[in-house]
Amino acid sequence: MMKLNLRCISALTLASMMGLTGCSTTTSKDASNVSGEKSVASTAVESKEAVALDLFYYDAIRTFRSDSPLWKYIQEQNNIILNGVAPTTPGADPNEQFNLMLASGDLADIIHASKDNMNKNASKLLMPLDDLIEEYAPNLKAALDSDPIMRSASTSPDGKIYYIPYLPDGEVSEVLFIRKDWLDKFNLEVPTTVAAYEEAIRTFRENDANGNGKKDEIGYFDRDNKIGIWGIINFYGAAQEPYVVDGVVKNDKYTPEFKEVIKNVARIYKEGLIDPEIYTRGKNAREYMFIQNIGASTVDWIASTAKFQKMYQEQIPGLEWAPILPPASPSGEVRTQYSREKVSEWVWGISTACKDPVAAIKLFDYMFTEEGRRTMNFGLEGITYDMVDGKPQFKEEVLNADDTVTNQLLDLGYASVGYKQDFEYERQWTDELALKGIEVYTEAKPFLDIISNLGLSYTEEESKIISEKNPALKSYTEEMVQKWILGSEDIDASFDKYLEKANKLGAQELLDIQQAAYDRIYK
Repeated sequence: MMKLNLRCISALTLASMMGLTGCSTTTSKDASNVSGEKSVASTAVESKEAVALDLFYYDAIRTFRSDSPLWKYIQEQNNIILNGVAPTTPGADPNEQFNLMLASGDLADIIHASKDNMNKNASKLLMPLDDLIEEYAPNLKAALDSDPIMRSASTSPDGKIYYIPYLPDGEVSEVLFIRKDWLDKFNLEVPTTVAAYEEAIRTFRENDANGNGKKDEIGYFDRDNKIGIWGIINFYGAAQEPYVVDGVVKNDKYTPEFKEVIKNVARIYKEGLIDPEIYTRGKNAREYMFIQNIGASTVDWIASTAKFQKMYQEQIPGLEWAPILPPASPSGEVRTQYSREKVSEWVWGISTACKDPVAAIKLFDYMFTEEGRRTMNFGLEGITYDMVDGKPQFKEEVLNADDTVTNQLLDLGYASVGYKQDFEYERQWTDELALKGIEVYTEAKPFLDIISNLGLSYTEEESKIISEKNPALKSYTEEMVQKWILGSEDIDASFDKYLEKANKLGAQELLDIQQAAYDRIYK
């Protein structure tokens, strides 16, 4: 298959493309912005002389490329020149690079960083955006007014808006997959309770589901050797992360009920129904389980896992994986801790040293116009997509290229600055099996309201406590869970001491901080 080499788009091609798309600095008044209301005219800078601004952008994977085709187009549309001033070496610690910029005293006009870093320095580092948004950013204002989570994620603990986040779209991320062909082989229904789930994966193992004469079937596996076990722990009623129910923040890991949850998971691990190497196998576990035809179920990303079925159907006749809802826990709850984050931890803001805050906020506003959002999601018209019946449609050579659509957009210069994703960008290249699973989860809505997905902001003192206490608490919890599941620590003998030590390390204090942060926004 052909690969669309976006790195090789010439300046002539780009100029031609801009001519075809009109190179307009306005958005149609009939278009809809991200709030679903009528979009107003673009607020691009009207001055004939382009405004030059420095941008600090670095997310540990890539740096900002102002000469990339995508950003050339965006700069042209906004009559602005952006100069990337972040490091160019991938793999550096983004927190370290951010601190180096602060220490230098040479602030970029626009700064892209983690929300935590921004909050710690907001009043000194960043310019409040409230008045600028009110006067110069109608599309951004409409988005904030229509989305309480976006407003929460954009609001510092002092009540002011200092930054704008990247906003993912869609709900479904990781789901439970099970071998449907093996269920059919033994006349088993799709399991809807954790008891039925146990029966299914036990049947596979005890009755040679793969037909190779060996008792090698693995009921549950995961390619994350640090936290993968939590996918199955969730079936028994405990989430890995704190979440909200009826306005109350909960953390299952530090409750008396957690003891029975872990005892159940340790029991089925001892029985051989969980991958014995779940803590050591690592990121290639999924490939290994498919190639060896021994894995029965896993919780993993829906789009990428669905593709494995097509990859191995010729090698394994009759292979059929099915995305299904999590089985109901012993208490009857059907829930998952996995869903798409509603807001990213990465945000961008305008520094106190900015040479032209109006030009900067107008750039921010452009991202929330119909054209801005379409550009960030689909790339460049005529290059990566065409408009079909009024909607962007990726070109066939993009969808059928050897490389992923995401990587092709990265080649074009994509960067996750403050804008709202459009799930249609992903739907167009998502496997039919994955789309079926997305529909099942979207209709059932088993998602917990995980605290980290709600865009909470913490005060400087709260952030300090979290950074001081959370690492040790997290490490201790993971250590004890692993010991209990592997059988190296007796649960009955050590659980009460575990709860006691967890509170000494700050479990309740952190829960109180999260509750206070939630209450500031949602009560």
